[in-house]
Formats: sequence, C-alpha cells, structure tokens
Amino acid sequence: MCLDPELIRTKTQFIAGVCTVLALILAAALLQWVDIWPKSTNAADLYQAESSDALETKSKPSNGLGSIVPATSKPIQFGEPLKRLSFHPAKSTPEEKPTSDDDPLRILEKFLAAATVDEKLLYTVKSAKVETSLRAYYLDHPLGALPYSRIERLSQSPAEYAEFRVVLRDGSKKFAAVISSPDGPRVDWASFVALGDLEWEQLRQTRPTSPVLMRVLATSASRFSGPFSDNERLRCIRLVPAADSAAPPVFGYVPKDSELARQLETWLVQGGEEGTPLTLRLCYPSQASTFDQAWITELVVPGWVTLAGNAAGEGE
Repeated sequence: MCLDPELIRTKTQFIAGVCTVLALILAAALLQWVDIWPKSTNAADLYQAESSDALETKSKPSNGLGSIVPATSKPIQFGEPLKRLSFHPAKSTPEEKPTSDDDPLRILEKFLAAATVDEKLLYTVKSAKVETSLRAYYLDHPLGALPYSRIERLSQSPAEYAEFRVVLRDGSKKFAAVISSPDGPRVDWASFVALGDLEWEQLRQTRPTSPVLMRVLATSASRFSGPFSDNERLRCIRLVPAADSAAPPVFGYVPKDSELARQLETWLVQGGEEGTPLTLRLCYPSQASTFDQAWITELVVPGWVTLAGNAAGEGE
C-alpha cells in the first residue's frame, strides 16, 4: 500500500503545491519589504495617502479661484514674530496738504504772489504800523507778484523767526524773514524791501546831520581822508544798501576805542565776502564835503530784522 504508485503521485503533487505556496508568500514578503509591492489598502491607509497627495499638489476650489496649497504641512519658521495685519475697507480721504497757513514758507509764498498792497498787508507782520510806509513805498516802486526761481531756507535762523533767501528769475537774491505773531507767521516787510529812513541815493545827496536808520551790508575798509583821515583813532567800514550791493558805497567811521567799534568788529568777522547784514544809524558831519563819508552812531541790530519795532516805518 505504501508503494502504491497513485498514492506516491498524489503525495508528490501535495508537497509541490505546498512549496509553491510558500515560495509565493516568501516572494510577496520580499517585494513588500523593498517597497515595490503596494502596502495595505485599507480605508485609513487610503485616506492618509490621498491627504498626503493633496498637500503636494494644487487644489482647485469649487468657486473657480485658484489657490496654492503649501507643499509641506510643517510650520514655517521666521527669524522674528510676524506683525499682525489689519485690513479695513477702502475709503476716500482728503489729500494732506504739504503746507498750511501756520507754515512760514507757505506764508512767504503767498506774500510773493500777492499782487496788490492790500493783499501784501494780509501777510505782513504789524501791518497796522507799517501800512503807511508800505503804501508810500509802492508809489515809487514796482508792485505786483514777484516772480522767483526758488526759495532757500537759511540754516542758522534765530529762534524768533525763520530766514529765507528768495532767488529771483533774474538771478538776484532777496532776504526774507517770517516772524511769529498773534495772527500766525507773517513776513517782515521792512527787512524784505531793506527799508530805511531814506533811499540810498537820497542819503548820499542830502547828507543828513541827524542820525537816520539804514539797512546795509558792511565790510572792513581803509579809506581815510578829509575829516576822517586819522587812521590811528578811527575804524573805517564800507557800507552798501541791503537792496543793491552794487550801489555806490558810503564809508562809515567810528572811534576805535569805543564800545560801538568793538560791537561792529564782532559782527564783521562773522560776515562773508558779500558783507555782514547790519541795521545802523548814520549821520554826516556838519561840514561834510563828500557824499560817501559819514559817522556810524548806533548799531541798531545785527541783521535787518528789528523786532523791537524801532526801525523805519515800524515805530509807535
């Protein structure tokens, strides 16, 4: 019975089948281990696989607007905390003005653009006190808007007012001061037009023997002659009108040992090539024989702005 050929054949086929199954199992395990055979395909694994694929591709929402999905779910690291952004609905706001009526530059621009005496008075400091002088001045001088190329603010302005240099279209320059007042910033008109008690040529021709106020540019000089020939005792200063540096000069004299001479020297050394702006009082000797030699009797202020109100056209 044990040697029955039919039994031997069946036994051999069974053993071969078992070996085949074992070989297949072994091959499947080997393929899964090297990540060629697909892993488990249960529902949880499928959901995880699909979620991973979605993070690595672009999604297309149903509203039709494309949005980029980050390629990784790891949090982004920043060197510093993110600033919180606030979003508000758009609304129209009035455009901010670069200047206002409290801005000295804006007031000066309005003054330069003023075409009439009344308009200029609106932007002039102490207009009630200077109105008579201002109206009289423009009877003999051009009136209207003053064309200019640019306005330069001077860096070393006193605290009481702002100083500007107005460069006119013809290349000439004018000094302008804008002073704080109860009405706001206003232009000091007297210094702007370099107002004096007399016109410059009128000063030279009439040779007043009583002191008169003049706004000048001053530089050191050495012209000694006639009654002013004593260079050992006198200090000589060349003066030209603030409004016209090319005008014929007047030479002013002061005793060297006086306090006035020391004051003048202090300011002269600070002046440049164009001269030092000063407001002075001058008078001629009673027996003056020349147009261009006078005594300096007082330094009213360094510069041309007389805040004390004792300048021409500004007195009480």
